Amino acid sequence: MNWLHGIEIPGWTGSVEILILAMGLYFLLKFFRGTRGSAILTGLAILFAMLILITRFTNLLILNWLLQKLMVYLALALVVIFQPEIRHALARLGRQSNFIASKARKALADPIADAVLLMASRKIGALIAIEREVGTKGIQDTGTLMNCEVSAELLETIFYPGTPLHDGGVIISEDRIAAAGCVFPLTQNDNLVRNLGTRHRAAIGLTEETDTVVLVVSEETGVISIAYNGRLKRGFDAAHLRRVLTSFLSRESGGLRQMGRRRRTDEDHDLLERDRMENKDKPWLGQLINFSLAPLWGTMTRNWTVKLLCLLLAFAAWQSIRENTSYEVSVADVPVTITAGDGWAVLDQSTDTVNIRFRGAREDIRFINSDQISVMIDISKRSDRLRQTVKFVPRYVKAPSQAHAVQFDPPEVTVTIDREVERVLPVKAEFSGELPVGIQFEKAVCSPASVKVRGAERLLRDLEQVRTVPINLDGRYNSFKTYAAVAAGNQPWTAEPERVNVELTLVERTATRKVENISVRPLLASDDSRTVKIRPETVTVFLSGSPQLIGELNARDVYSYIDCTELKDPADYEVPVRVDVPPGVQVDKIEPATVQVTVKTM
Repeated sequence: MNWLHGIEIPGWTGSVEILILAMGLYFLLKFFRGTRGSAILTGLAILFAMLILITRFTNLLILNWLLQKLMVYLALALVVIFQPEIRHALARLGRQSNFIASKARKALADPIADAVLLMASRKIGALIAIEREVGTKGIQDTGTLMNCEVSAELLETIFYPGTPLHDGGVIISEDRIAAAGCVFPLTQNDNLVRNLGTRHRAAIGLTEETDTVVLVVSEETGVISIAYNGRLKRGFDAAHLRRVLTSFLSRESGGLRQMGRRRRTDEDHDLLERDRMENKDKPWLGQLINFSLAPLWGTMTRNWTVKLLCLLLAFAAWQSIRENTSYEVSVADVPVTITAGDGWAVLDQSTDTVNIRFRGAREDIRFINSDQISVMIDISKRSDRLRQTVKFVPRYVKAPSQAHAVQFDPPEVTVTIDREVERVLPVKAEFSGELPVGIQFEKAVCSPASVKVRGAERLLRDLEQVRTVPINLDGRYNSFKTYAAVAAGNQPWTAEPERVNVELTLVERTATRKVENISVRPLLASDDSRTVKIRPETVTVFLSGSPQLIGELNARDVYSYIDCTELKDPADYEVPVRVDVPPGVQVDKIEPATVQVTVKTM
């Protein structure tokens, strides 16, 4: 079937990831097991797996897009649905240690056990919460603050029928009775047995929100129960009760296990001894299999349907995540910088740039480019080899996104190093571009005129000067100053200082031309009938401008004239000569500058 081609067969790393995901899902389901949200979580997990499988392997693009958009809202919904469970988990993670002396805590076991056993024998209902690491200040405020020492007589008096505080709960904090008559929150677990009373539900509810240990005595049956971590264990006898209380009060981690543990009887010891004797004569490998593999196999096959479901969910989630994080992009010409150890410098490297293929989520690779990425290789710990080949690996790549490098071209770089020396060399300015027409470069002055250069000995030995990065001259008409870096690109040496001031002087380049025998024309009004005689009738004009304009200038483009509109009376006049030339051309001189004019009427 075609949709099977979309399934990625995981390698050993993928198998480990799937296994870890499956274990996380299993422990998550185990944590929520028995709570009101367990059925909802199971249903959502199955629905999520089905949607992933359908959209992944049947190419339903619209549904796949919708599922991705709804994931954020689904996460918010899970926070709301599992708010009690999450609050309980966070409370357990954020415990504050307020231990007191173990001996003082253990001493409380006897008076509490004595009071509980006596009330159980008389069928007096009781609800006693022992605070551990998570505070219960809010619950204490619902009752009457007492702050008195713990004693069996006082506990019996509090819960004696008819007293004002007997219907509430008692909270023991540190080694004192903090409050009595407190109202405990009821559990919302729907999987509890129906005949469980309010007192027992309150005990479970408090342990769901805190790490307290709550002792309950049934008013109807006199049965002693202990609630812890949202679980309730019933039917404790005197010895078992004292053992569990001692374990909890001493802050030991085995308190919860002690709740379901009974003492071995003589029959149990006989069975264990017989089993040991039967395996005594077996080879050591057989004994190892008998004692190791059997419990392991039992652990693996327990709840196998839930574990298989978690494994399938983890495989489906891995397929979806792999698809969404498998976008690739190639970035060319990523600069490669190699750092040698103290006293050494890079003499030569086989490549200054490398092409890298990145893989990651679409958001990580969408805007990635070579300006954001660099490859930094430190060979300071391998300076004993003058020539070495270094293979490119992802840890050398410096990139701002979470995308990771999966392929390099070329895959390696060959580096030659030499002893590092220092020389003082002059700086010369480098230029690019072209100056506008008519502008020419006169001089460039660098300040400072020389810099300290550090690099490989064989490289600097033949180096006579260093240059700045190219300074662009396009569109420059006037002299200017700039701040230019000394070394361009990935030069295998460093300069101090790295930048210098460059002052450039630009001058305008001009050409001159002499145009002779330019006729002088009179300028008269259209209705003027007078006659004008000019002496001399021609002039010589001296022009200047850009070489190109001067060279292309035609003599017909030079127009000389005299203005006669102001000459009213017939007479002889001396009038200045005027000349019109094309734009960009300048009139330097006119010979003669004035002419003799005789005006006569008709």
